[in-house]
Amino acid sequence: MIASQHLQQPLLTDVRQLIDAARQLVAQAVNAELTQLYWQVGHRISTELLHGKRADYGKQVVAELARQLTTDFGKGWSEQQLRHCVRLADVLPQEQILSTLHRELTWSHLKTLIYIDDALEKHEQIEGESTPIGLILCTGKNTEHVELLQLPQSNIRVADYLTLLPPRETLQAKLHQSIELAR
Repeated sequence: MIASQHLQQPLLTDVRQLIDAARQLVAQAVNAELTQLYWQVGHRISTELLHGKRADYGKQVVAELARQLTTDFGKGWSEQQLRHCVRLADVLPQEQILSTLHRELTWSHLKTLIYIDDALEKHEQIEGESTPIGLILCTGKNTEHVELLQLPQSNIRVADYLTLLPPRETLQAKLHQSIELAR
């Protein structure tokens, strides 16, 4: 039998990487499916109950639906969770947009993003200040995602950041370009 101290380091490293990569893929797949489910649940509730004259009735139904789902499936289906689902479907009314986003963002990120407008309005009312500006830094800015999330309307900006410095000439060119734009 081979003792653990005699195990070849490259073999151990490679197997660990395979396991980590598989775990990451599984987590992404689960997140994508759950986010899709949350959108479908929210869309179903929204179209059936909460629009039009049935809004008050809809609130009661959401509470009862949450109670029954919690009994059947556990605490992950609270009334608050169902309201998050409805909000997701209302903010992203087209399922295609969600399909693009849930590949890049987790449910936690999406849940935060769908409430940004409300948070900004509350901040303005409480503080009496101008709308704050948010900045999201990404290693790769995807203009399509920025447009789909309507971030500019929320006064949120997305910027690329570099993990390595570009060549000196590129930095000089960008600096001169910025100076020209400022004039």
